Amino acid sequence: MRVSEPVGHVDVRAYAELNDFLAPGSRGATARRPFRGHQTVKDVLEAMGIPHTEVDLILVNGAPQGFGYRPGAGDRIAAYPAFESLDVDASTRPDPLPDNRFVVDVNLGRLARLLRLLGFDVWWSDDRILGRRLRV
Repeated sequence: MRVSEPVGHVDVRAYAELNDFLAPGSRGATARRPFRGHQTVKDVLEAMGIPHTEVDLILVNGAPQGFGYRPGAGDRIAAYPAFESLDVDASTRPDPLPDNRFVVDVNLGRLARLLRLLGFDVWWSDDRILGRRLRV
C-alpha cells in the first residue's frame, strides 16, 4: 500500500486541557503540521496525539467546522475542549439586566426566604393572619 505525499501544511493550536496530550515543547504554541489530501481535521488532531473524544469545538480560519472537514494548505485550526466556564471581556457584555424584584404568594414563604438568601428583593406577607378574625 502506498502512502500519499503531504499536500501542504496547517497551523494547529490546542487550548486548555488539550495541551496535556501534546509533547511538553508543543504545549501552548501553534504547531505547523503536514497533512495529506485524504486527511480530515480529526485525522490531523489525532496524529498530534489529541483524542477526538476530548475535542468539543474546532475552528478553521475562525469558522466552526466538524471533524470531517478537509483542511487546505495554510489553514489555521484551533481545537478547544468542553467549556466549563467562559471568561467574557466586560467590553463585549451587553447592558446588565435590571434589578429583579419578586412578589411571592403566601404559600411560598420558604421560596421567599431562599430567594432573599440569594440576594433577590422579595416581598412576602402571611395574609392568612391578616384575614383571620381575631377572637375577643
